[in-house]
Amino acid sequence: MRKYATLHCSVCLFGIYLRPIGTALLFSLILACTGYSQSFTTCYGQTVLSITGPNSSTITNNTGSAVTVRISAKGGGGGTGYHTTSSPNQSQGGEGATIIGEFVMQPGETIRAIAGGRGEDAACLPTCSSNTGSGGGGGSGAVNCGFPSDCANGNILLIAAAGRGGYQSGGGSSGLGGLATLTECGDGGLTSGGRAGGGGGCSSSGANSSCATGGGQVDKSGLSPGGTKCSTCTSCGNGAEGMGGGGGGSISHGGGGGGGDKGGVGASGSVAANSRNTGSNQTNTSGAKEANSSAGTVEIVCLQALPVELVSFKALQKAENVQLTWQTASEMNNLGFEIERSMDAVNWRQIAFLSGQGTTDEEHTYSFTDWRPLTGVNYYRLKQVDFDGSFTYSRIINVDMRRHGSNFTIFPNPAKSSVTLIFDSKQTGDATLSLYDFTGRLVKLDAFSVEGSGFRTEIGLESLTAGVYLAKMNIGNEQWWERLIME
Repeated sequence: MRKYATLHCSVCLFGIYLRPIGTALLFSLILACTGYSQSFTTCYGQTVLSITGPNSSTITNNTGSAVTVRISAKGGGGGTGYHTTSSPNQSQGGEGATIIGEFVMQPGETIRAIAGGRGEDAACLPTCSSNTGSGGGGGSGAVNCGFPSDCANGNILLIAAAGRGGYQSGGGSSGLGGLATLTECGDGGLTSGGRAGGGGGCSSSGANSSCATGGGQVDKSGLSPGGTKCSTCTSCGNGAEGMGGGGGGSISHGGGGGGGDKGGVGASGSVAANSRNTGSNQTNTSGAKEANSSAGTVEIVCLQALPVELVSFKALQKAENVQLTWQTASEMNNLGFEIERSMDAVNWRQIAFLSGQGTTDEEHTYSFTDWRPLTGVNYYRLKQVDFDGSFTYSRIINVDMRRHGSNFTIFPNPAKSSVTLIFDSKQTGDATLSLYDFTGRLVKLDAFSVEGSGFRTEIGLESLTAGVYLAKMNIGNEQWWERLIME
């Protein structure tokens, strides 16, 4: 017998309705909840969680084994604004991005889903007497809260960027996401012409304008507030709640979409949505501009139980190396584990292979020491391979080696025309500083000689435009990375 998901509500409304079936009447109980939690005890390809924004809930793996889940998230759409000289006059907001990824969920782990709402329409529709901007949508996504559940300190699995509000180039800039070469979350979006509010990002709220407020910063524990509309525009739209709130609208601009990098824009804008996705088997679809958008959604489907039950996977920094340990409760047709390492949790390289136990119901503990970890943050994951070649990935863990050894700093950051590079290390020799833009293109290269501890040098940046860059410093075979923001 299949056991279905159990439901626990903190706030519930109950109602009863009648539905005719032939000559009989079926009494059905409607259950509407907000802030609820669920769990599942079997995994056979069923949907275990489905919500529509603005909403947030959790799902816990109570199957007793590790499972693979597919998470689908769509950001909330921007509201519809009004433009007096356009045809048609109603300016639809942008559509949120759709982001899909697969993840391993360990026994007892909890995932929080956050679905963003749709930005508020201009209140004067269908006919407005003046240009009126609408609100930006709220971002949608999911957080691995771990076991025991601690969503506030959990890991963001994916975020689907929301759409901007309608009218005039899609309004305020949306929340900026992390670069393709980085996994850190991005800042909140800027305003558009100082009018509409920006969308909320992972590391900061959206910017306020002179009259509208930006969307709230991503809150891994639940919905972030949407920005408020321009105080002098009673018909403008407010931003929606979400995983990164949408910005408030203004007289001449729609609010920014929350949660990602450049939410799908409304009106005459042309920038599509980019979002964050750390899963495998990804499908990432940008949001369309001027779409008949809707509220955001999140769906979680439990695909299958894993043949190897991974109880734990840990990384411990010891001096200048990293010790990895993991434990299995049981194994089935397990050829072994490929150990993969990455500097950005996007591009992975196998560094070792440990043979498995085949099929066993006994516990086994594995360990491996990475004697030459990368300088900076090292990300690790296990690729468990069966004898038939099929494989699954573990969750990602990381160790920050910057706490030991050299200290590479760029100041000031954000910068305008130049920076001072500070390198506090005993290492000496010829060095290079390489700067890459968000596409991964090398835009600047400087060479110099490091003379010892406390070394510093000034680097001119007059040729760079405003934006986010990735700085890499090399000395011999060693390298260090920092993010640089140009204003």
